[in-house]
Amino acid sequence: MLRKGKGKRERQAVIYVSKIMSNAKNTEIGRYFGIQGSTVSEALKRVFRKEIEVLKKQFVIE
Repeated sequence: MLRKGKGKRERQAVIYVSKIMSNAKNTEIGRYFGIQGSTVSEALKRVFRKEIEVLKKQFVIE
């Protein structure tokens, strides 16, 4: 299990993959990781924002 505070990006990535692959509720995923459902939601938002930034950079014509 990934611990709080260490490997934050990795933890967020694993939470994201867990959500996509299992389609479980945030509270269920949170229970597995020892965090609240709202924390899962925030982690997902951060991952989505980073993905959007990467996509924007890929499609910017310089």
